[in-house]
Amino acid sequence: MSPDTAFAGLMPDTAAAHAVLKAARALVRRGELAVALDVLAGPAGRDTPLAMLLRADLLLALGRPGDALALALAVCREHGDSGQGLLCAGHAALALGEGPAGAGYFARAAEADPGRIAARVNAAAFSLPPPPAPEPDVSSVSAVAVTSLPPTADARSREALAALAAAGFRTIVSVNTPPEIALLADRFPEAAFVPAASTALAPFGRPYAGLPQLLAAGAATGAGTVCVVNADLVLAARPDFAARLASAAAGGAVIACRVDSDPGRPGIGTYYDVGFDLCAVDVRFATRPELDGFFLGLPWWDYALPLAVARAGGRLRFCPAPILAHPVHETAWSHRAFVALGRQFAGRFWPQMAIELFDGRPADGGPEALLAAIGGRTAATLRRAPDAGLWDRTGFCPHDAAYAAALLPLTTVVPGR
Repeated sequence: MSPDTAFAGLMPDTAAAHAVLKAARALVRRGELAVALDVLAGPAGRDTPLAMLLRADLLLALGRPGDALALALAVCREHGDSGQGLLCAGHAALALGEGPAGAGYFARAAEADPGRIAARVNAAAFSLPPPPAPEPDVSSVSAVAVTSLPPTADARSREALAALAAAGFRTIVSVNTPPEIALLADRFPEAAFVPAASTALAPFGRPYAGLPQLLAAGAATGAGTVCVVNADLVLAARPDFAARLASAAAGGAVIACRVDSDPGRPGIGTYYDVGFDLCAVDVRFATRPELDGFFLGLPWWDYALPLAVARAGGRLRFCPAPILAHPVHETAWSHRAFVALGRQFAGRFWPQMAIELFDGRPADGGPEALLAAIGGRTAATLRRAPDAGLWDRTGFCPHDAAYAAALLPLTTVVPGR
């Protein structure tokens, strides 16, 4: 059976089963877990594999780990391993006091669905520590951090720059317009400012640094790896991280997701796993024509950069570790930018699809919904890249019955040390 056929076999196969699953997910989003469980147990959806997986999650959330484990494993036996089913099995086993079994289920979940970030994080949390890696030869591999400090940069930006320096980045470049540099240079002497004209001012309302300018500024330092990173991230990593990152990115690129922190939930974060706030690129792939017109701080750059490297023959690797801390704040870009740059992204990487689906279409909500789906699927595909091995920090993703029912499912994590 092909993977596509196997996946299709999990889906509801009747209109009634679709209606049941939709109704149950809406109930879960409202917190009515027991009612959702009753709906899923009815005859219309009882034997639908996706409904069974959601039932297992709900059983666990309602304090029935034994039943949850049995149901999750039954679905895996009949339909093959899935990240959702095996994550549920792992959490259920832990609730039953069966730690080694839970660790095994998490490892199987990461193998079955490497794009499911919780599976990778929990598998790493329970695995034996790897043997010490040889110390990287910093004379032969080097990385430069490249960002674009906003004119409103504050103490958070200073903390972010200090964290990059502590992680071994000897040079931190900030690409800005000359007026911005005049405001920032005296306040942030730890950054090497590089002037660049912005081409994003007219369409998007303020200057943004373009990817070609960022990559060129990094390459000009002579470093072998250019690490493009958003300016408000605090990196939690060991002093040799930059050198190990350069080794991992050799021949391609390394990408990583941020963890959003909310002051109202201390000690708990949420992976923004539909985007990548760090992308380290082998300098040999730093000049790609597909990247013109994408900007740090606006949507789609974080998909365009790794995809351009992959299209040029580079090897992608993913860092699932919770090493990038980010404070929750209001979205800085508009939906107009999302749609305009999303259509550009589709036209660059899937031109025929863009012509057929977007060209000449009236302005309505359709393109935005379609682009959101394309972005989510692109992120899931990129997250399936092999592990970069940069586990400077581990964590644990607790069970979340609402994940499968969320409109935008994001992964909760408790970062460790």
